[in-house]
Amino acid sequence: MKHTILFVAANPADTEQLALDQECAAIEHELRIASGRDDFDLRSKWAVSIDDLMRHLNELKPTILHVSGHGTRRTAVATVEPGGPRRDLTAPGSGGIVLQDAQGSQHVSDRALAAMIASASPATRLVVLNACHSDTVAASLRQVVDCVIGVDGAIGDDAARSQSLG
Repeated sequence: MKHTILFVAANPADTEQLALDQECAAIEHELRIASGRDDFDLRSKWAVSIDDLMRHLNELKPTILHVSGHGTRRTAVATVEPGGPRRDLTAPGSGGIVLQDAQGSQHVSDRALAAMIASASPATRLVVLNACHSDTVAASLRQVVDCVIGVDGAIGDDAARSQSLG
């Protein structure tokens, strides 16, 4: 039985542009050279909105969900490696991830993402959140999946790419 890995990328035009394509390419490369590569089917989806995410979760029933893009935090204080794009934004309320909508970016709270995964894709066992300040999202997702990887603080493109391969 193949396990589906769903790579979801969102980098709305009203946010700092990230090298999400390089991150996906690095994951594809690692899967091609892995000994168990035939056990996995990597599906990438780009410029994902909330509706798109729900549709992809329903259709693909991924075992692994990899969310790459911007995360939100409550305060405006953050540190990140110098010289690289930042994957963090400030949003009211709880932490979350940023997806796309017709006007630009759309904040998805930690609780909303957990509810989406629980209802649309109960087969999901692992979630990788490659976005700044995604530790609060990871805490909520632990209630609905076996394992979650998130980021405590800000993360730049190079570190995010390394995390994806680790």
